[in-house]
Amino acid sequence: MRGYHNIRILFEYIIGGFPAIAGYPSAHPELVAGRMPSSAGDWQAAAVSAIIANAIPAGSGLMRIPMRVDYGVRALVELAMRYDESAVPTAAIAARQGIPEPYLEQLMTALNRCGLVSSRRGPQGGHQLAMEPAAINLSMALTALEGNASPLDCFTAPTDCVFADCCAQQEIWKSVEESIQKALSDITLAHLAQRQRYLSEQGALRG
Repeated sequence: MRGYHNIRILFEYIIGGFPAIAGYPSAHPELVAGRMPSSAGDWQAAAVSAIIANAIPAGSGLMRIPMRVDYGVRALVELAMRYDESAVPTAAIAARQGIPEPYLEQLMTALNRCGLVSSRRGPQGGHQLAMEPAAINLSMALTALEGNASPLDCFTAPTDCVFADCCAQQEIWKSVEESIQKALSDITLAHLAQRQRYLSEQGALRG
């Protein structure tokens, strides 16, 4: 099984980007009082809030990030932080981010193929973002690195499951997926680069 790593910065933005979810349980007092939500929509929203608010913080196992995505996003953030520079060599990115260079080459090839990175070979070669950091969001990055990442197969192939049209579980996971996809679409490499600079500065001050 592939190794998995949490992207702490991503979680901070996901939680911070959903006031109603971050405000759980105050956003859903009916759950605190032990009452069932009155409608299917209320129940679905309350369940999604409970899942995200309680599962995403550190120590949980619901939201896990594949190593390929972890490394790929780290490389993209590195390029975003050096957007005004010339092409950055693979070796420089690998050294700064602690990514095995041969594996990073594979990731950069995938990102180049999807149009997020512009790569150049040769002595002066390296990689640059193909567009401004603010124009690349994490949803685009995940799609480039992982392709379809739906939590359930029935989302992309509903005819494969006889319960696809009447599944309460599917409703919940679909809502979770939509909430996370919205958060990922709202977070750009510019956001992450800015946050990374701040965290690095704070670490230097503490060190």
